[in-house]
Amino acid sequence: MFVELKDAQLDKDLMKDKVRAYVKQIDELVTSRYHDKIGDLWERILACDDLAELLKPGANARKCRDFNKYQIFRLIGILREKGVYELCSDRKYSALLEPGHADSPYRRYLGMGLEERRLLIKLRQIVAEMQV
Repeated sequence: MFVELKDAQLDKDLMKDKVRAYVKQIDELVTSRYHDKIGDLWERILACDDLAELLKPGANARKCRDFNKYQIFRLIGILREKGVYELCSDRKYSALLEPGHADSPYRRYLGMGLEERRLLIKLRQIVAEMQV
């Protein structure tokens, strides 16, 4: 049982590392207000168990085996609305996050928000705490 828990933690840590590397690709789109805080912001998002759980790949995931890219795009869309990222075209985000895929299927998730209100509230709280 201890080995299973340890493996689960390693999987979770690996997923978080891959998420960090993925969102780092759009650092050039971070607004000046958050430029020095973006790393800490994503650390807080990943430290929130509910939001980290949201990013886990589904059991039947074929495309998103490392983490759920659809949910990442949802989070980025909300962060963009909150002024963390620049208000530029969805295509630009998609081109930076998914280079080589002219029309990424994830792009349309940028404006969708989160389905669970409690998760949206948690994300908004994290952003609000970073503004202080």
